[in-house]
Amino acid sequence: IKTLALWDGNKLTKNFVYDLEGTPCEKVTKMEVCYYPQAVREYFPNNSYLVEQGIESYLGVSMLNSEKKLLGLISVMDEKPIEDFDHYHSILKIFAARCSSEIERMDAEAQLKLKTLELEKSNLALRDFVSIASHDLQEPVRKIAIFGSRLIEKEDSLKPEIREYLERMQKSALRMQDLINDLLLFSRTSTQTEPFRKIDLKVVLKEVTADLEVLINKSKAKIHFSSLPTIEGNPSQIRQLFQSFLSNAIKFHEVGKPPKIEIKSRLNKQSGWEISIKDQGIGFNEKYKDRIFRPFERLHGRNEYEGTGMGLAICQKIAENHGGTISVESQPGQGTCFSVVFPQNGSPLKL
Repeated sequence: IKTLALWDGNKLTKNFVYDLEGTPCEKVTKMEVCYYPQAVREYFPNNSYLVEQGIESYLGVSMLNSEKKLLGLISVMDEKPIEDFDHYHSILKIFAARCSSEIERMDAEAQLKLKTLELEKSNLALRDFVSIASHDLQEPVRKIAIFGSRLIEKEDSLKPEIREYLERMQKSALRMQDLINDLLLFSRTSTQTEPFRKIDLKVVLKEVTADLEVLINKSKAKIHFSSLPTIEGNPSQIRQLFQSFLSNAIKFHEVGKPPKIEIKSRLNKQSGWEISIKDQGIGFNEKYKDRIFRPFERLHGRNEYEGTGMGLAICQKIAENHGGTISVESQPGQGTCFSVVFPQNGSPLKL
């Protein structure tokens, strides 16, 4: 066993390693407390340290962690008898409890630091893998899409059946490209740790609606928002979040009924800013509300609505990165309302 701190007389002295067997310290590890008010050398005649130091008395207390497992011990030895057991025992118990707590805290911090380093390495490896894999996958898929398009455009003599096969192949290649891009975006969202900045959500919504102008005009969508807060966050991720929500709200609207989307905010003093995005679209059964946030999950077939099933998974990851949450309320035929909560004093989640 090795000493961690050793006080000799009136000064700290060097720590040392000693054999626990045949010592009063061994008794402490088995009995939690060991007390020899005098003549301790007679009980341990082979203990050279007790003999060399002329130790007369000994009192030791075990140090236990929160699970009552032994961490070590703390003891006092004196050249004179120790007579007031209760007094010294109570002091040692206080020291032992404080030392045990501090050792547990230091161990927990060391383990957390190790796990954090392992997680950072894992995230870095995942990001590099996805980036490389995405590049290696995109190149052949891009060529399939390009050559398929050229064949369709140049070969007027193609049989209808062959043309249909080529068109299907091209659509599948384009869908694969979208899937790879979304997978890469999800990976970047999971590992990105840019510093937070102040973001005016009203400005973000104006930029997003400008980006979606073609889609908005084509669907004749009406988007209403007025007073929105300024939060702290990652600008690119917050923009991606609202772009996904608005795209979904426009996509899943009733046939023949222009989408109507309303964005509101309210401050909850306990949880932070709650931003709601409500539409009057097709809605869905709430029994699927957990499922829709899983990667690649879709409630509708590809023939009904386009998409990779990654949008809401990315949204949830963005909310988590900002220390926030996402919830949803919906009913078939009655629209959907997504609510995102951002802490009032946002801080990035360390990944």
